[in-house]
Amino acid sequence: MTREEILDYQAKTKAFYETELGKVFRNYETDLINYWRHDGDERISDRRLRELDDKSRTSRKVFWDMLQSLVK
Repeated sequence: MTREEILDYQAKTKAFYETELGKVFRNYETDLINYWRHDGDERISDRRLRELDDKSRTSRKVFWDMLQSLVK
């Protein structure tokens, strides 16, 4: 990629994350990463891991529902 293509991609990504859909996607992505970051950690309690899993499932549903609302 050229420098201009990279800058254009970054600008489009930033603009997307500023939209409502982008914010919902970012929340989902963050919750999912947090879950997987702790999934292999033996020191984390099952309760906390379930909390992280529930949070990622909830944010996925919000994201999915928003995507579905765009389908006519």
